[in-house]
Amino acid sequence: MVSTMHVNFTMHKRAFFAVFATIMLSVIPCSLAMAQENVRPNRMIEAFKTGRPAIAGLDFQIVEAEHKPFVLTEVIDSIQSVLIKKNEHGQPILPPIVRLPMEGDENAGWAIKAVLERGAMGIIIPHTETSDDALRVIRQIRPWNVRDSKYPFPAGHRSGGGSANWGFENLSRAAGDIWPLNPDGEVLFFPMVESLVGLSNLVEILETPGVSGIIAGPGDLTAALGLAGGESNRPPELTDILENIGQICRERMKYCGMVSGNEADANRWLDAGFKFIWRLDLRDATSGNWYATQYNR
Repeated sequence: MVSTMHVNFTMHKRAFFAVFATIMLSVIPCSLAMAQENVRPNRMIEAFKTGRPAIAGLDFQIVEAEHKPFVLTEVIDSIQSVLIKKNEHGQPILPPIVRLPMEGDENAGWAIKAVLERGAMGIIIPHTETSDDALRVIRQIRPWNVRDSKYPFPAGHRSGGGSANWGFENLSRAAGDIWPLNPDGEVLFFPMVESLVGLSNLVEILETPGVSGIIAGPGDLTAALGLAGGESNRPPELTDILENIGQICRERMKYCGMVSGNEADANRWLDAGFKFIWRLDLRDATSGNWYATQYNR
């Protein structure tokens, strides 16, 4: 009798845990879905929308592919390694923003499509010099338009029509589009202005529909001006130019970024009108990515 009772109890216990596990497996996705209802996947956009600066290592992470051998599979591996780290809402803690090696006058469409389909949440194109350069990239980032699209221009050319869903359920097709051109988009586009030609066309580049903002490239701008200097001793002429870029971005409500060598320098550029910062002094030399400490701003 005891043996039979023990067997029955064991069977009931197993049945209970099986039912409990089934309930929990159904509840967890529902809970995550509920947690995701009021958040968006891209935390860098979230920072911009709340009016605070976005800092590398806190709100986004650069996946560097310009100043290293370009091996697409390695870039994708870097994107995936960033995406797996998520917060309680299911958001990637650090949205991966990819700087590609193709410059503004080159065709980057194939690389853009590959990294966006594998989860990139932003694209940086170096040495963008004209509005036409920016427009070409915008068309390569944007998915093909659907009928009766609210934001049809500039028309997108990217096949596949979307991006990775970043672990979010029921994302609309619009999530693969550029923000803020499409308010529902989760992809950012930052052309880099780092030449005299780009500088002369700064306003036109910023006003190109689909440009989220620009990134000032102080190193190449220094060389373009025929000047010497680095992060710790920028020439006064360059400092004036960079402050003017920040002011122009502020006036046009664009989300522009600046490279910084230390915290005091970063705060200076935030005060000048830039909305996000790379900290070169916190660069991880093995991965080529940049990190930053938290800012009390």
